[in-house]
Amino acid sequence: MNKQATGLLTASALILLSPLTGCIDNNYDLSDIDTTVKVSVNSLTLPVNIDEIFLSSIIDTEEGDKIQIIDNQYAILEDGTFGSDPINIEQFSIAAPEINPSITEIQIPSVTGVRNTGDISFNIDLAPISGYSYNYSGISTDIVDIEQLEVSWGLTYSINLEATDGTIPSGIKLQNIRFQLPKGLTGTPSIGTYNPETGEISISEIDNIQNGVSLTMTASAINLAKAGAIFNYNDHSIDIHGETGLTNADMLIPAASIAGIQAPSKLYLSIHTQLGDFEVKSFTGSIKHTIDGLNISPITLNDLPDFLNQEGTNISLANPQIYINISNPFSSYNIHGSAGFNLTALRNDGSLPVSCTIDNSRFELRPEANSSYCLSPSIPGTYYPGFENIQHVPFTSLSGILSGNGLPNEIQIEIPQPEIPTQRVTGFRLGSYPAIEGRYTFFAPLALGKGSVITYSDTEDGWNDEDIDQITINELQISANVSTNLPFGVQLTGYPVDVDGQQINDVEITGADIAANANGTQVKIRITGTVTHLDGIRFEARATAPETSQPLSPSQGITLKDIRATVSGYYEKEL
Repeated sequence: MNKQATGLLTASALILLSPLTGCIDNNYDLSDIDTTVKVSVNSLTLPVNIDEIFLSSIIDTEEGDKIQIIDNQYAILEDGTFGSDPINIEQFSIAAPEINPSITEIQIPSVTGVRNTGDISFNIDLAPISGYSYNYSGISTDIVDIEQLEVSWGLTYSINLEATDGTIPSGIKLQNIRFQLPKGLTGTPSIGTYNPETGEISISEIDNIQNGVSLTMTASAINLAKAGAIFNYNDHSIDIHGETGLTNADMLIPAASIAGIQAPSKLYLSIHTQLGDFEVKSFTGSIKHTIDGLNISPITLNDLPDFLNQEGTNISLANPQIYINISNPFSSYNIHGSAGFNLTALRNDGSLPVSCTIDNSRFELRPEANSSYCLSPSIPGTYYPGFENIQHVPFTSLSGILSGNGLPNEIQIEIPQPEIPTQRVTGFRLGSYPAIEGRYTFFAPLALGKGSVITYSDTEDGWNDEDIDQITINELQISANVSTNLPFGVQLTGYPVDVDGQQINDVEITGADIAANANGTQVKIRITGTVTHLDGIRFEARATAPETSQPLSPSQGITLKDIRATVSGYYEKEL
């Protein structure tokens, strides 16, 4: 209490007691005399000094804090990274079947079949060609349909001519030769020409067949439809089967080669077919892939300033933004992805979680090697730096992620069902691919949305001394001239506190409304009721945004001038 108020109360007590002291007689017992002094107090002024209150003094920002000052505006800022599990779309190979040799017995025609040149020429009645079958189950479920397999597949046909008796004539030729191979192959034979539509190799002539000849071909691809192959997605199997071998040939034996020799009575033409293992390296068709392990750690909000997390605070952000940059290991195939995006706010007070999701449930991940996105209620005037070629994804409900009684303790982030949706690919390599990697920034300028409520309280105490403690207050009034550059109105109230720092209840409080951007507005707070052991007042400012406001700035605040606190009641003291 100031000296003026203390002196006033003490002088009053002495004046009241002065007649009594002049009449004292030591022969009388004065023990029953009431020596309690009770003095009325009317509008006694108490010293109050409140500094200017700027947001910069309320919100203390340090590097690494979730509240940062960006372009002279407060914003919630959280950065992080995420990644998927390693990606592997399994290669597969099919073991080669065993094919028995094809052996044709050839009866050499009589001289009646000799041409005018003296050569013997005839069409060979060939043995049936051999069947083959490649079967495999366990193909990756990521492969939805196969049009073509890119392979390394070797085919070798060894042609030999043998005899059981006599001498094989020299210079024997095969002419008008046709070999049947699987249809739809890509490759070039060592001899002749391959037709992928019919699967035939046509060879006009092979000389000196008696010395043995090999026909080879390495196929780099096989078209399943042309080959008559069957891919079954339901059991992830493939069946490639058909027939292969020599289907036509004429034999020419020069007449001169049989002169003076004991020609054999029979010749045996054998075809040894060797098909290699089916090594599948890539394919053309349709693919899909479920991306596993694409998780983002929760955002914790336990270290935000107290004024954002007091009882009664309910914040709706004007245009919070989540920026995402994500890699695409399949970009060389022009493959796009798809994902959802959900946020769930959790509080420790037992209240129900608050969830929100992007407007269209899912958004497309572009086929570039790296792509960036901004998820927000509306397109911001300026995108947050560090992200290039940004695509906006509407996320209207994001404004309410902080709404509720006080701020949430944690925001869980979920990317549900990230996938490569079914789409056609050409020459897609099977095997391992890099994991998907990404980074994100949660950037929320502290611009209050319509209906947002922020409650801030502070205590001005230390008023109590020996004389103030003897006052029973019936009315406490605080008046001031207020100026503010806050972009929203504030309701200002106050509660008396006692010497133990406890709020004094059972009083009636009349607060004051301060308009947005008020300049020198006279305000008064009035508290009526019985107040004892007063030590100060706990101010409470409750701000409600009727419309979406501009972002908060460190220079915004409230200035109180000409502050005057007065009390009325009575002073009572035992002398």
